[in-house]
Amino acid sequence: MNFRTLILVFAFSYLCSIATSVLGVSPEPTKDTKNQESAPKKEKPSKTQGCCRIKYEGGGIDYFPSTEEECVAKSGFQSFEKNSALCFQSLWD
Repeated sequence: MNFRTLILVFAFSYLCSIATSVLGVSPEPTKDTKNQESAPKKEKPSKTQGCCRIKYEGGGIDYFPSTEEECVAKSGFQSFEKNSALCFQSLWD
């Protein structure tokens, strides 16, 4: 292969890459949306009472009874368990 042919091959491949990026043509085959299975929907947090674990920026950890919805909304949310012995209702609840 001589030098001129090599330069032409590189120039052609460069122009093709520019054309595909400008025209928005992707090398991936298009996906048929009719045949795709719907993605599983994320479950919304339930309103079931359980034990919420949050971690403070200073390093402390706290456990308290709450609903999953309230727990996820807290800053520092770490986990929620429906059945946990770590949370105890206070006498004043």
